[in-house]
Amino acid sequence: MSVQIVVEQLGALIEEHRVLLGISEQKTQMLKNNSAEALQQNVRDERRQVQRITRIERERHQQAAALAGASAEDTVSIDALKPLASEAERVQLEEGQYELIQVMTALQHQEELNRAMLEDAMKYTQVMLSAMQPQESAQYGRQGQMPQRAKREYSVFDSRA
Repeated sequence: MSVQIVVEQLGALIEEHRVLLGISEQKTQMLKNNSAEALQQNVRDERRQVQRITRIERERHQQAAALAGASAEDTVSIDALKPLASEAERVQLEEGQYELIQVMTALQHQEELNRAMLEDAMKYTQVMLSAMQPQESAQYGRQGQMPQRAKREYSVFDSRA
């Protein structure tokens, strides 16, 4: 078994993370454009993409554990595979590791931006809803006095019925 399989899976992970980054950037545009239906579809696409990434990562983990002679439950890092790799494979592992970190960092920043935009939208919605709810009585009268009808309390069951 060769480290090349893990290198290929690492490349697949990088590509899938790039696709996820693209979906996240689309989400930012949808949030800016306030398109709820498109945003729902985007979230479904994002969920499917995360499932693909999870599947590839699981396969990569199994291959790496088999190469390192570890059990399937043990986490095997790329650094642990470097002594088992040839010089060319070692370079590919390092480049892939660096590139994956770069893509994941960009994805993290994009998702933080999306989260902040969603929080701002929720705050704006909350402010607008609270502005639409009347705080005081809408009846006219002297300032500081309640209208006569408002002072009288009614029970749940009206005795004059």
